[in-house]
Amino acid sequence: MRIVDEAGSTNADLVAAAVAAPQEWPHLSVLLARRQTAGRGRAGRVWDTGAHEALTCSILLRPDVPRERWGWIPLLAGAAVVRAVRGLASARDEGPTAELASAAEGPTAELASPEREADDRAAVGDEDAPLKPDGSAAAAAATGTVGLKWPNDVVIQTEGEEVEGWGRLRKVGGLLAEVLPDGSGVVVGIGVNIAGDLLPVPWAATLTDAGIRTSVAVLSDAIGSELATLVGQWQAGVPPEPVVAPLCVTLNRPVLVDLPDGTTLCGIATALAADGGLVVRTEEGPRTVLAGDVRHLRSAGRHPRCAPPVRTPGAHPAGTDNLGTVSQPPSGPEPAPLPGSPRSTYSAREERLLGGPPSLTLEEMATVVGVEPWVVRKYWRSLGFADVPDGVKHFTHVDVEALRQMTAQVLSGSVGLRTAQSLVRAQGHSMDRLVLWQVEALVEDVAKRYSLDDTSARLVVLDHLADIRLVLEDQLVYVWRRQLAALLGRIDREVSLSHVQPPAPDQLPLERAVGFIDIISYTTRSADLTADQLSALVQGFEFAARDAIAANGARVVKTIGDAVLFVADDLAAGARVATSLIAVMASKDLPIRGSLVWGRVLSRSGDIFGPTVNLASRLGDVGDAGTILMDDVSAALLGGDAEAEEFTLEPLPSVEVPGLGVVNPVRLDRRQDAPPR
Repeated sequence: MRIVDEAGSTNADLVAAAVAAPQEWPHLSVLLARRQTAGRGRAGRVWDTGAHEALTCSILLRPDVPRERWGWIPLLAGAAVVRAVRGLASARDEGPTAELASAAEGPTAELASPEREADDRAAVGDEDAPLKPDGSAAAAAATGTVGLKWPNDVVIQTEGEEVEGWGRLRKVGGLLAEVLPDGSGVVVGIGVNIAGDLLPVPWAATLTDAGIRTSVAVLSDAIGSELATLVGQWQAGVPPEPVVAPLCVTLNRPVLVDLPDGTTLCGIATALAADGGLVVRTEEGPRTVLAGDVRHLRSAGRHPRCAPPVRTPGAHPAGTDNLGTVSQPPSGPEPAPLPGSPRSTYSAREERLLGGPPSLTLEEMATVVGVEPWVVRKYWRSLGFADVPDGVKHFTHVDVEALRQMTAQVLSGSVGLRTAQSLVRAQGHSMDRLVLWQVEALVEDVAKRYSLDDTSARLVVLDHLADIRLVLEDQLVYVWRRQLAALLGRIDREVSLSHVQPPAPDQLPLERAVGFIDIISYTTRSADLTADQLSALVQGFEFAARDAIAANGARVVKTIGDAVLFVADDLAAGARVATSLIAVMASKDLPIRGSLVWGRVLSRSGDIFGPTVNLASRLGDVGDAGTILMDDVSAALLGGDAEAEEFTLEPLPSVEVPGLGVVNPVRLDRRQDAPPR
């Protein structure tokens, strides 16, 4: 690296120096200027960085890659800047990144310790080695607020006013790549605004505006490290598209491109081409742009220089960008598919969901993320998917980014490897059940409203699921946040009361009211039902049960067709749930029986375990239709609760409960004169 106080253009100076003395400027040489007075951008634009603090440098690359693939160089350099800035933002939020490299006490040292290796092998089976960090661990903990605007702008997301062609994105950096006159290398100029107020255009911003405080030295080192890693992987044969695409905020949104010949192109940016160009789907079909100024639009038909709105199978019309903003979808009916569109509705939808066609094998994905192949395999199994055969291109950049984010959490010490696996399994299991539930509900709805058979209804849902996909995604995040907030509230209450009667060391940790209800003679009732009748029976029971449980402050643990397991934080709430369920199901001509027991349980994998659960399950089986049974200990606790005077408790003869011995049951009812709640 050579540092100078001032330069007109670091690109021009480095090009001249590399031509004059190529042996003095090898691969990855850097020329950095503390001030640049005649910096050059695309289309010959010039600026002076003296008015604000900025990183201005040029890096010489002499890649061992065929010339026809050099179009990826500015994109890889942009990806390096984005990853470096994200890494600095992550370090700001999570602590010094130096901890990752601490051999004595940092989380990476713990991850690589012999004891930890043994634990990790036990957690994942017979894999070869524990997870190892790579050079981009900090950057992998992406903040999601920094991205790459094709082809060479580094941008941040803001809450400010929209600017035409930029929306709420603001440019914090830019790149300019120039091939040496002798064709032996490429000089990449990099400029990043670090701090300051005197910016030349309304769409410019600084890292400080995004809350990221750094210095020229720290930022240049981070960018150099990321660029060396990315170029090294590229030279080793790793496809660049899965690295760049997740960072590119231009993809999957309407754009207007000013081309070098003075014409414009309007459509939806759908992918990065094999040579790094931008694939834009227009009314005439897909076009690949190799150079041009790109403007981000709110919709393909909102700009006067654009053709009418275009909705295509390859990209969502709402223009979802990678920073989490969603522009408004164009109005009007769905047009006919464009020329060149995929024939298969499924293929088009799959590519939209997964960010493009599969482009990586398992081994290639492991190389891109910087982990061993067994880590990818274990992650994929934990999500609930079948093994992918060797050599099959099955993964996209969406898979890369997901694994990279989870890997970063392990490497940063936020979670252990075994816990990360458990988190992934929870998501995989829950999402499998969720998407099945949602799609089956949509199929049933379409079949009923349009009088379609099941196969036709499924085809309609497959073809139109994109119309509701974004709503379902938004609802998913909203509900997850609401449920998390509710859980944190319950934990806070339990912690505040833990000093009153803390559990003994050998006791299970949580005190809960555990209840079971099930339909009497379900097998007999369902034997002669049609599909519609069976659906009405099962859904009527489950929906009514869930509503009654939620309304009374309890929670469903799981449903098993004709049975529901629920928990409540206090016994009186559990009693209200149980007795209300009897009344609700009676009104639907669904005879049920159930049980309610108080005791300690263990909560794991979204389920509950322990003797209390076993007792509740067995006790419910010995009751008659329309009854809720409690054991005598739980009933005594409820009878002594001043908040539970609305209930009556009737002792019954002792019974032999299979697997548990003799139990003294007590019938639970709600008093007829109890005031409504």
